Amino acid sequence: MIHFVKDNLHLNLKLNPKIMELNYQITNYLKHRIIKRSVLISLIIGAILSGLQIIQGLIPIVKYGNIFLESPYTRWLSIDPFTFGPIMFFILLPLMASIPAATILKEDLTSGLLLQIKTRIGLNRLLLGYGLAALIGGFLVVAIPLLTNFLTYFLFLPNIRPDFLINENLMIIHENTMFVDLFYSHPLIHGLLSILFTSLWGGLFSVLTTSISLWIKSKFLMLFSSMIFQTFLLIGNLFIKLPHQISYVPFDFLKETASSPIDIRIVILTTVIVSFTTFLLLIIGRNKKIVW
Repeated sequence: MIHFVKDNLHLNLKLNPKIMELNYQITNYLKHRIIKRSVLISLIIGAILSGLQIIQGLIPIVKYGNIFLESPYTRWLSIDPFTFGPIMFFILLPLMASIPAATILKEDLTSGLLLQIKTRIGLNRLLLGYGLAALIGGFLVVAIPLLTNFLTYFLFLPNIRPDFLINENLMIIHENTMFVDLFYSHPLIHGLLSILFTSLWGGLFSVLTTSISLWIKSKFLMLFSSMIFQTFLLIGNLFIKLPHQISYVPFDFLKETASSPIDIRIVILTTVIVSFTTFLLLIIGRNKKIVW
């Protein structure tokens, strides 16, 4: 038994440097493939929409005073039901998430570069690298504008815990807000969890675009595919309704407070279905479009 453990340890010590070298090669390659301009474009779109929402949100307070005891928790982008910025942000979220890294896999496959490097690195490990690059890229370009918007409000508004009676006009209730008790007891934690969840969906949208890209020739359709997917869900939600009008569209449930009724079970089910579909498209695309 001791000899067996020693042999395995010795084998792992030999293999680990090789694995680490492969991981370094993939990371280094993908870092060079991500165009900084694409990341900047996504961040600029997010910054413009975030800045527009801040201006629109603060104008009434500057003009008339903080008569409703508004705080960052009741004014920031993901909870604001009154201005145009949040609507555009959550409509464009799949596109913003996809711009940095979601189309790299298809570009490399079309150019033949993927086929050249897969023999050195291994296709499965390489596809994992593309997927992680899309996931991280989508996560960051969504998280940064949301977090910046949220924290900026603390420079202008008092850190007041929300009150159901005072902030009754916002209708932040169980039917449209997940973990609503946490919102009223620990609003900072609730806001940060909302940013984390929305950003993870940004990464998921980006990986979905990567998977769909294997099946589409048009770069324009490829880039907009996740946004088109969400648009179809929005249209479908108008005609195929769940009981109690509960929404299954990310546009609704990714906000800290949704504009439609939501249910955490539907949110989890939608997340699992989209994740599974993304994985399935990538695996089938790998076998049919890359491996001959």
